[in-house]
Amino acid sequence: MVRTIHFIPVGRATCQVHVAGIPKFGADEVVLFVSPQSTSTKEVEKHLKKEVSYRTVYLSDGYLDPFRKANDEAGAYMVDGTCIAVNASTSSGVMCLAIEDAVRTQLYYFHRRNFRGADCSAFRYIFIPGEKPAFSIAPLWNIFNETHNDIFQILADTENLARSKEPIALNRLWQSYSLLRPEESGYESFRKTFREFKQWIKNNPCFVEQVHKSPRYKIIL
Repeated sequence: MVRTIHFIPVGRATCQVHVAGIPKFGADEVVLFVSPQSTSTKEVEKHLKKEVSYRTVYLSDGYLDPFRKANDEAGAYMVDGTCIAVNASTSSGVMCLAIEDAVRTQLYYFHRRNFRGADCSAFRYIFIPGEKPAFSIAPLWNIFNETHNDIFQILADTENLARSKEPIALNRLWQSYSLLRPEESGYESFRKTFREFKQWIKNNPCFVEQVHKSPRYKIIL
């Protein structure tokens, strides 16, 4: 069971934009980040009182205070089976950038400390209101690992890089990777790196793992 925590930087956007991700992705808890520039706080809090447990973290303007406090919050929530969802569509300026940076930083250190078997993920989403509301999702993964970057691109673009519109098996992923990096090490080393990649992204709503005779994978953005 995945436990989903929403980090919502409160900005100038409407209440609908702030809370739209909660029914879409589910929420076990919400953390509101509020600065002196936040104009929608009372309306958002009033809505959340009817929907889900939440806490409000008060911040100073600028980058540093949001980064420090979001670091503390993200570090406390990151345990096995958790996914942090950052709402990046609330017109909250540099506060949102600081929160995204903090979540990525804590995710990196979580997996560095827990490299055996711990699944913890995070993603950012943007809500696009309109007659047909939509969401854009961007997962957070280990961008400091070149192989992780290649795996992400192949799974997100299977149609061009794996010649398939459907989820692909690990051996198909390996074949596509070998075409990109023919000089790299063998299949067993790649399997180990893929297990590490999956620990970063498994709990994301954009990650697809279908169980066949062998599992098949895809990232849908």
